[in-house]
Amino acid sequence: MDFQVSSAVKSALTWLMANFRALVLVSIIPAGLLVLISVLQIWLQIGRYQGLLAGGKTAIAPFPASGEIIQNLIIGIIIFLISVWLSVKVTRLRLLGVGAIGLASSEELTCTRRSLLYQLAFIGLLIAAYLLGLLAFIAAGYVFGGLNPAILFAAGVTAIIGFAYALVRFSVAFPAIAVGLKPHIIKDMWPFAREYTWSLMGWMMLIAISVTLVFLLLSYTLMSGSFSAIQQSPQAYLQYLETNGVRVIAANVIFSLLNIPVYWFFMLFFAESFEKIAARKGIWRA
Repeated sequence: MDFQVSSAVKSALTWLMANFRALVLVSIIPAGLLVLISVLQIWLQIGRYQGLLAGGKTAIAPFPASGEIIQNLIIGIIIFLISVWLSVKVTRLRLLGVGAIGLASSEELTCTRRSLLYQLAFIGLLIAAYLLGLLAFIAAGYVFGGLNPAILFAAGVTAIIGFAYALVRFSVAFPAIAVGLKPHIIKDMWPFAREYTWSLMGWMMLIAISVTLVFLLLSYTLMSGSFSAIQQSPQAYLQYLETNGVRVIAANVIFSLLNIPVYWFFMLFFAESFEKIAARKGIWRA
C-alpha cells in the first residue's frame, strides 16, 4: 500500500490527542526549560532598556550591540539543544513506546547526542550549498555585467524553496537516528523520501502558514500594547511594563506552552512518515 502524506497528517493528530498525557510527561523538563528561557529573555530585555535609560539614551539602536548578539547566540544554542532532546523523546515515544519524565535511558542520551551531530552536519551542508550558490551568482554577475533586481529576487525565492526542500527531505529521515539507526547523511537520508518530498513540503507549508497566522493573531491580541511601547522608546516600554509586566510575562509563557503541541505535531508527523516509508522500503519496522 502506497504512502499517503494526508494519512500521516491525520495519524499524527490522532496519536497526539490519544497520547496527550504521555507527551506532557516526557516533555515536562524540556518544555519547562523552554518556558524559563522565555521568562529569562523578558528579564534580559527589561535590563537592556533600563541600561539604555541609565546611559541617557531615549531611542533604541536599529542593530543590537556585540554583547547582545553573543547573549542571543548562547540562548539560541541552548534552545537548539533542548529542542533536539525533546524531538528525540517524542520520536522514541511514538516509534518505540519508550518515554520518561527525565532521561529514559543511556540509549536516549546516545541518540540525542548523535542527533545533534547529524543536525550540525546538515546545517554545515546547507551553509556550504548557500556559499556555492552565492559564488555562482557573483560569477554570473561578472559574466553578464551585473545582476538586476529580478534575478536577485529569483535567486532569493530559489534559495528559500531549496532550503525548504532540503529541510523536508532530511527531517523525514531524522527519526531513524532517534530509534538508534546510523544512516549515512547523503547515501541514506537524502534519497529516503525522494518520491514524496513535494507532497510533504506542500503539507508542511500549508500547516506552517496556518499556525503562523494563528500565532500572529494571538500576538496582536495579547501583545499589541507591548509592541507599540517598544517602538516608541525605552522609557515608554518600561512605563508599560510597570502596569502590564505580569501580562507580558504571562503572554510569553502562554506562547512558549502553545509552541510545545505544535512541535509535538511536527515531530509526530515526521515519525509517522518515517515509519510508513521505512516499512514500505523494508528498512525499519517497530
